[in-house]
This record gives sequence, structure tokens and C-alpha cells, in this order.
Amino acid sequence: MSQTATDNPNGRTISVRATQPRHRILSLDAFRGATIALMIFMDHPTFPAGIPLFLRHPEWHGFRLPDYVFPAFIFIAGVSMAYSTRKRDVSFAKSTAGFARREVLLFALGLMLNYFKYGLPLRIMGVLQRIALSMAIVWPFTRLKARWAVIGAAVLLVGYAAIFLFAAPAGIPAGSTSAAPNITGWVDTTLLGLEHTYKQSGLDPEGLLGTLPAAALGLIGLAMGLRLIDRPQDPLELLLIGSYGAALVGIALWAHRFIPINKKLWTSSFTLVSAGLSLVVLAVLYYLVDIRGYTRGAKWFVPLGRNALFIYIASNMLVVAGKQWITVDFEGTSTSLWVAVSTALARVVGLGGASLVISAAEVVLWLGVAALMHRRKWHVKL
Repeated sequence: MSQTATDNPNGRTISVRATQPRHRILSLDAFRGATIALMIFMDHPTFPAGIPLFLRHPEWHGFRLPDYVFPAFIFIAGVSMAYSTRKRDVSFAKSTAGFARREVLLFALGLMLNYFKYGLPLRIMGVLQRIALSMAIVWPFTRLKARWAVIGAAVLLVGYAAIFLFAAPAGIPAGSTSAAPNITGWVDTTLLGLEHTYKQSGLDPEGLLGTLPAAALGLIGLAMGLRLIDRPQDPLELLLIGSYGAALVGIALWAHRFIPINKKLWTSSFTLVSAGLSLVVLAVLYYLVDIRGYTRGAKWFVPLGRNALFIYIASNMLVVAGKQWITVDFEGTSTSLWVAVSTALARVVGLGGASLVISAAEVVLWLGVAALMHRRKWHVKL
């Protein structure tokens, strides 16, 4: 922001706050695009047993590369919210109405995608639904200072940890972090119904209770965005943010002894390690891309980042169509296109090779689609 002085007809000098022209944060678009690319690459392994361990989710506790993808996207959503709400010339009530419409639509798109993937009975929660609910918790903090977002995140993480350690509804031992029973599964089954959880399992990895620490992650992203807006060209601020990130990873590793790092339960320790890594990654990218101007590599992922929602939905629908709807005659038997291609490819490069080749082809396909959309300035937004 800058201030200029003008004279009014009465001769008084008026101080006018001039808003800096808005520009896109290239590193943020690239980070979002790289996250979507990783999500596409790792979300649909054709032969999971054949791919390297670091590309597979842990059986239960632990943290590997696939575990980081979804938390990174929520963190980015928090950072983006800082930039999208920085104009204060619209009343909070009016902007809240527009925000609420977008979040309802996002939740509805998640339900539509669930119906497309799983059919009936309808799974209530999912990736898009968790983003919508998390950002609804983040939204009231957008008009406050960054420190309030940090305080809000701390309250949510401590509160969620306390629920895990001390809450003990009927049949659920206090502090249980086993696959079953646990407090998150109990909440989902009680409030949503067993038939509306992920594959009717009684535990939804994007369930209701885990929305609290997910919102904390969004708040940490919001705080970083607000700090970057205040000090957009300050390398020392980025060094400080990166140091905070490293500290959060250290705290998460310490807390792992009491509350294990677990994505399906979205534990507080899992949130801290995800937030810490995100702070470090975005601080480094922001410095290299938006301050030093090293944009060549980042620009490969910007088109994906500009159409992340569309690409996420479309890529999921294409996989479902290939696995369930599109069939071919393969060795005298009618089978899905996905199975036919992957089986033929596996005979040449093995199970692991086939899985990696198909996943890489998916990424290349959607990079091309996103690049075409970006070139034509087709940016799908809610």
C-alpha cells in the first residue's frame, strides 16, 4: 500500500490509500500445479504392490510422499485465501455471501464426484468436502492479523489432540489411534451413518472430526499469505518462515511419541509435519521464483495450478470411466479399458513399471490439457 495526498474543493489535504496493482504469485500457482501433478501420479496406482514404498501410503502410522499431497493443497488454499481477500472495499457480509455460495458449490461437486466414483449409498465426505468445510473455518480469520490465524490453528490442534487423548465414548478407549475403534470413526458413524462413510468402512479418511486439524493447516497457510503480503520482497521474512516450518517438523516428530503421525486420522502431529514442510517448500519457491525470477521450471506447472479444481475432477472421472464404463474385447473376454492396457503393458515392463508408466502418462495428458486451457485463457473458477 502507498499513500498520496490530494486537495479537495474546501482546500483540505486528504490522505488517499492507493492499492498496489494485483499480480499473481507465480510460485503459488506452480506449487499448486505440482501438487495436482503429484496427486494425479500417485492417486491411481494400477498395481500398488509393484511401485516403490515411498510412493505408497503407509499401512497405518507414518508419513510418505503421497501423504503430503492433500495437506499441501489445503495449505495452498489457505495462502490463496489471504491474497483473494486482501481487498477491503467490499463489506464482510457481502463477501461472506459470495464465499458461502462457492463453498456450497464445492461441497456439491464433491458429492457429485463421490456418486460418480462409488455410486449409492452416497459417501458424504471426501477431498472437496473437506476443503470446503476447512475453508469455512478459516474464512472468519481473513480480516484479522496473521497472529490470530496462528492462535486459531494452535487452539484447533490442541483441542483435537485433547479429544484424541481424553474423549472416550461408549466402546472407544481414550487415546486410541488404532484402525478400529477410534474417535474419528465413531463420530463419522454416529453423525453420518455407517453406509455413508468411505466404502461403508465406518472410518472416512476425510471425515468430520479431521476437518478441525485440516482447518488448522489452512490457517497456517493463511498466516503465511498475510505475512507475504505485508513483506512481499523480504528474504529475511522468508528465512524466518522457513525456520518456523523446520520447527514445526521438529515438534511433530516429538509429538509422534504421544499422538502418532497418521494421515487417515489426520492427527495433530500429522498436521504439524505437513504444515512445516509446506512452509519450507513455499518459502524456497517464493524466493527462487518471485524474488530471484527463476521461472523457467515453475512455468511448467502454472497451467495446472490455474485450473487445479477442473483438472482434479476431470482426471478422477477419466480414471473411473476407464475402469468401469469403457470396455474392450481382450483375449476373448470383455474387460475394462484400464485393465486391458495395464495388463498388456505389465507383460512388457512388469507390474511396477506398468503402474509408473500409466501414472506418468496421466500426468503428461493433463499437463497438456492444462497448457491448452491456459493458452486459450480458459480458467475454471467457482
